[in-house]
Amino acid sequence: MVTGGAGHIGRAICESLLAQGAEVIAVGRREPAEPVAFQGREATFYSADIRDPAASQALIESVAERFGRLDILVNNAGGGPPVAADDASAELTQKIISLNLLAPLVLSQRTPVRHQSRVYPERFNAHSIPGRKCVQCVKIF
Repeated sequence: MVTGGAGHIGRAICESLLAQGAEVIAVGRREPAEPVAFQGREATFYSADIRDPAASQALIESVAERFGRLDILVNNAGGGPPVAADDASAELTQKIISLNLLAPLVLSQRTPVRHQSRVYPERFNAHSIPGRKCVQCVKIF
């Protein structure tokens, strides 16, 4: 399962997993105009706003019901407007922290609990360069 699976980086991750023969679940707030696919194999798309813990829980339950287990979770969804930290409102800061920190944490915490397999899924967290490097117009993250 790849959050942000229809975006540029997420789509590339999904395509790479499809190329390796994996069943892939692409997650996003809006269904993409073009399906996430690679050489005739298509990812299953789930629409969910992962900033909402209840939506994340429903997503995990739907995946468990349909696929029975989850082997890999890629927390790729993230972002924020290029706003200087001093100029960001408390509301904007809260939204960015919810998407970039809390949403991946909630998914990572709940995924192994909801899947009754003996092996916990592998979890990967993708980060952008602004998330790792200080730049003049800092994104809140």
